[in-house]
Amino acid sequence: MPYPLQVPGLEGRSVQVETATWTGAARVLLDGRPAPPGAGKREYRLTRPDGTVAVVRLTGAGLDLTPRVTVDGVAQTVAPPLHWYEWGLIILPMTLVLTGGGLGGLCGGVALTINLSLLRGPLPAWGRYARALGVTLAAYALYAAAILALQPFMHPRPPAPTYGSSPTMPGPPPGFPGHP
Repeated sequence: MPYPLQVPGLEGRSVQVETATWTGAARVLLDGRPAPPGAGKREYRLTRPDGTVAVVRLTGAGLDLTPRVTVDGVAQTVAPPLHWYEWGLIILPMTLVLTGGGLGGLCGGVALTINLSLLRGPLPAWGRYARALGVTLAAYALYAAAILALQPFMHPRPPAPTYGSSPTMPGPPPGFPGHP
C-alpha cells in the first residue's frame, strides 16, 4: 500500500513509501520507481534538484506494517496511528490460537494480516470496521469448517460391535436366525 511522503526540496515529484501486505517489506518510490539505496539497510538516497541528498530511513513499527520514516533525521508521519479499538479488531482473530492451536493460529494470523491491511485502507471508518469484523467471522467459519472436515481423521470411529465379539454381547439368543 503506497503512502505519500513529503521530502523538502522534492515538492514537485512523487515520493511514496510502499509496503507489502503479507511480508511487511517497505521501500521508497520516487516518481513511481524504486529509489536508489543508501549506505544502510532500509535507507534511501534522494537527490534534490540543487544537488543535495535527502536520506530517507525506514524503521519497523512492531506489529504495524507501516514503517516509521525519517527524512534527514526528522521523523515523518506517513499514516496516522491506529486507535486502541482498531488494534482490538486487528488482534481479535488471534483468539483462535487459544482454542484452535496451530490450525487456529494459521486462520487467525491470516485474518490478522488482512485486518491490518483493511484498517489502513481508504474506505470510510464504518466500512473498514465492518470488513474487519467480516474477516474475523470468516476466519472462525473457516476454522470450524476445517475442524469438521478433519475430524474423521483425528478421531476415527471404532468398528461397530457384532454379536459374539465381546463378553457383553455374547451372541444371538437361541432360535434367532443364524444361531446354530
